[in-house]
Amino acid sequence: MSSPPRCALKVDLRKAYDTVEWDFLIATLRMFGFPTIFIRWIEECVTSAHYSVVVNGGVHGFFAGARGLRQGDPMSPYLFVLVMEVLHMILQQLIEQDGEFQYHWRCQELNLFQLSFADDLLLLSSGLRDSLLATLGFQEGQLPIDSRIKGWEGVQLSFAGRVQLIKSVLISFEVYWAMAFILPKGIIKEMMKRLRTFLWKGNSASGYPKVAWEAVCRPIDEGGLGIKDILALNRALMSKHLWAVIKQDRTSLWVDWIIKVRLRECSIWTVKDNKGAWGWRKMLSLRHYLMPHIHYRVGDGDSISLWHDPWHPLGPLITRFPRGPQLTSTGLLDKLSVVINDGQWNWPLITDIACLQITYMLPPLWKARTESVGSLRMAPLTPRQLMISSTHQVLRLPGPPF
Repeated sequence: MSSPPRCALKVDLRKAYDTVEWDFLIATLRMFGFPTIFIRWIEECVTSAHYSVVVNGGVHGFFAGARGLRQGDPMSPYLFVLVMEVLHMILQQLIEQDGEFQYHWRCQELNLFQLSFADDLLLLSSGLRDSLLATLGFQEGQLPIDSRIKGWEGVQLSFAGRVQLIKSVLISFEVYWAMAFILPKGIIKEMMKRLRTFLWKGNSASGYPKVAWEAVCRPIDEGGLGIKDILALNRALMSKHLWAVIKQDRTSLWVDWIIKVRLRECSIWTVKDNKGAWGWRKMLSLRHYLMPHIHYRVGDGDSISLWHDPWHPLGPLITRFPRGPQLTSTGLLDKLSVVINDGQWNWPLITDIACLQITYMLPPLWKARTESVGSLRMAPLTPRQLMISSTHQVLRLPGPPF
């Protein structure tokens, strides 16, 4: 059973220490009941600070401040905690006045909704729509294509004109987000619904389609209208990021971080998909679509994992033969080069019947001088052909020829 929806918001308070008003700080100390003499001491320490500015290596000016707490002063963190406590009380009052707010399901018994870390704030709440709107304090918007469709409702457009507008304008609204995120299925369903009704009726009102949307999204040579399916397009766009990790493109800071933090000593092909953020787990789910189209051309094997990369027709060997490293006297993290010698396969003696499948189906070694280290490509594409349109064509489910 899945857990209830939940939400965590990390709020960075901009220049939190520098923007504390002194009058507000003094009023806060009085509200908490500190002695008057103590408050005067604090006021004297805070308001008597003077500052100078370093310009071109020289110190200039000596002027008094008007607000803020000095970072580095041992007393400042304690005063800032009191200021944050006032913020907590304000949020608590707003929650009590708002009947839509719901607590995070793990924090409901404690009535916990806020955690403070210096000048960072973590807000916890339920992930339900009404609770999020109450927490964030802004009005619910609409999909960008809604406003564009409403602007065309009064225009007499032919069926061919609506098809062209969907291809050139409406689909482009989603490309930016589809390049950065795995879109939730609910969002994709709503976008497809709006495109479908606009195609057949010319507006965003509900109506009955005349042809299945899957058929509409097929290429023209397969009997469709050539409109790109948003789900397949999202997979193709996100596959570019996964492809960069597969190639281990260290020129990308993001890829370097993924390899060092997420993968560590694992392979992108065999790392578990039950841990990490939702977006990371969804990206790993794309491996299922990419693997049939990934072809390793084995050279010396120094850059290919023996047990984790799908260089073999059987796929990653560790998934088929969990005890393979023990039965073949190899290491779990060994490279493929340990079973290659002078351009020939040199596997140790295998006595296990199941593991004999490995040696029976070995691919040929690539012996070209210019690519002795081997290469990696997405069939039937070469690295130069790996464009979004081509990847979309490879990953989508083809229909019968028209």
